[in-house]
Amino acid sequence: MSTEEDPLDSELLRSMLAGDEDALAALYRRRQLSIYRFALQMSGSAALAEDVTQEVFMALEFPALLEQRMDVRLSQGDRSHTGS
Repeated sequence: MSTEEDPLDSELLRSMLAGDEDALAALYRRRQLSIYRFALQMSGSAALAEDVTQEVFMALEFPALLEQRMDVRLSQGDRSHTGS
């Protein structure tokens, strides 16, 4: 069971979605390094791993922004496949 000093990630996420910026900061401190390491292992690029890590936390904080960016990327990808 979690304590106030050590809340579960799910509790932090719920608090963050309710507008608690401290919860986002706690999630960042707790998970940033593991996300970075995974991205680095998958990409082989420190710069790309930093970008991916930032994107993950931006997606948590601004989900609508991520959806908008994905829509743009998908539409750009669609155009490049059609040759236009």
